[in-house]
Amino acid sequence: MANKLDANGLEINELADIVTAITDGTLDAPGLKMIYGSDINVDSDTPDGQQINIFALIVRDLLELLEQVYTAKDPDQAIGQDLDAGAQYCGITRVAGTYSTVSVTVTADRTVALYGLDDLDNSPFTISDDEGNKWDLITSVSASSGANTLTFQAQELGAVTALASTLVNIDTPTLGITAVTNAAAATAGVDEESDADFRIRRQKAIATPGQGNFANLYSGLSSVIGITDFAVYENNTAGTVDGIPAHGIWVIAEGGTDADIADIIYKYRGGGQPMTGSEDVDITQIDGSTFTVLFDRAVEERLYLNLTVAHLTGTLDDDALKAYINANYSPLLYAKANVSDIIALINEYDANIAVSVCEVSVNNSDFYSNLTPLSKQNKFKIAVADIAVTEV
Repeated sequence: MANKLDANGLEINELADIVTAITDGTLDAPGLKMIYGSDINVDSDTPDGQQINIFALIVRDLLELLEQVYTAKDPDQAIGQDLDAGAQYCGITRVAGTYSTVSVTVTADRTVALYGLDDLDNSPFTISDDEGNKWDLITSVSASSGANTLTFQAQELGAVTALASTLVNIDTPTLGITAVTNAAAATAGVDEESDADFRIRRQKAIATPGQGNFANLYSGLSSVIGITDFAVYENNTAGTVDGIPAHGIWVIAEGGTDADIADIIYKYRGGGQPMTGSEDVDITQIDGSTFTVLFDRAVEERLYLNLTVAHLTGTLDDDALKAYINANYSPLLYAKANVSDIIALINEYDANIAVSVCEVSVNNSDFYSNLTPLSKQNKFKIAVADIAVTEV
C-alpha cells in the first residue's frame, strides 16, 4: 500500500510495508537487495536487519505524527488536547478530574514544621501505601508533639483509593515524625473524562440544532458541565403517565448544578409544555417575570451483592476487591443490575478470580441474577459494607 490522501481520508503504510520497501525496493526507488544482491542477510537479528528496522521505525513515527496532525481536525478521531480544542467549537469542555483526599494521623515526638503543597519553595511532606501510591500534605503546618490529624492529597489525579490503615509509609523522613496512619478510607476523587466518553458527549451535544424539542433538550443536557447521567421522559398522551402530566416531560439528572440544568430545560422545552419533579429553580424571563423549572435528581438505590469466589493463583484481598467494585460499578439511571456485568468487572480487577456465585438483592434477603430499580429516578449503588465475599 502507498501512503495517500484522498476522499477516503489519509492512509499510511504499516511498519512491515516500510521494511519491505527498504529491502525489496519500490517502483520509484531500488531496495537494498537490488543494490547489494538478493542474497544479503537482512534478518532482524543481523546488523543490517536492525539498521533497516531503525530506519523503518523513523519513517513510521513520522507518518504517525502526520496522521495525528490530520485526525486532530476531526473531533471524532482527535485525542487529548486536540479533542479539547475541537470540542470547544461545540460549546462543551471536558469534565476535569479531582484529587482523592484522606485524613491522616501524624505522630510526632516534638514540634515539627511540615511543608505542604501550599509552599512552592519546598517539597511537601509525603507518605505512601505498600502499593506505591503517594500522598502529599496539603497545607503546611507546625505539628505538635503527639497525634496530629492532617489532610493529604493523592499525587495522581482521579479516583485513587486508600483503605483504612494502609497509609503507613513515610516517604520524606523527617526528624521528630515517628508514625503515620489513616483511620478511615480516603475520599476518592473523580477521574478526568476519558477521550472516549468525551467524544460520545460531544456527539450528543451537536444535536442541539436538532429536529424537535426533545432532541434539543437531550443534547443540551449532554453539554452541561459536571452532569454524569440523565434521562428525559416525554408523555405524549392526554393523561398522566408515571407521574408525568399530559404532554409533559420529566427530566432526571445526576451531577451538574441546578442552575445549569434548569437553564437548559427552560431553553429547549416546548412552549407551554408542563414538567414534573421535586427540584424547582426560578428563571427570570426577558420581561422580568419568573418561570419555575421542575426536574428531579437521581436517587441511589441500595443494592446488596453476595459473592462466592476462589483465587486461582494466590490469596485474595477481600477489602481491596470490595473497594474496587464500589468505586467502579456504576450503572446508569434505571439500568438493570446484571450479575454478568459485575463478574466482568471482577475479571477486570483480577483475571485469576473465579466467581462461582454472584447474586444481587435490594433487601439483603432475596437474591437474584438481575434486578431493576424501583423507579425510573433510581440507580443502583453498592456500598462496601453491602458486599459479602465468601472464599472457597
